[in-house]
Amino acid sequence: MGAEVGATCSFFSYDAKMRSYLQATGRKEVADEADKYLNILSPDKEVTQNPAVYYDQYVKINLSELEPYINGPFSPDIAHPISEFPAFVKEKDIPRTSRSD
Repeated sequence: MGAEVGATCSFFSYDAKMRSYLQATGRKEVADEADKYLNILSPDKEVTQNPAVYYDQYVKINLSELEPYINGPFSPDIAHPISEFPAFVKEKDIPRTSRSD
């Protein structure tokens, strides 16, 4: 997401929500290891209280307000919100394929 707003780097601090995510995605060991270093994986209190002093630009994104996008088919330049993708597939008569293992 940082690149979309012109950032040269992005920082996502480790917190309880990230821990829950790691656990839910089968990476409990990673969360357990991160818990050991919580003090260096989170921003300093001074930074969170006044980010403008420490960063050139501070952009806060509420991820719960974003809709997932699907890129493609056929090109990563084609992107659609997931809610619009079925209509796009139908309109363009893109064949549906199923994967069988």
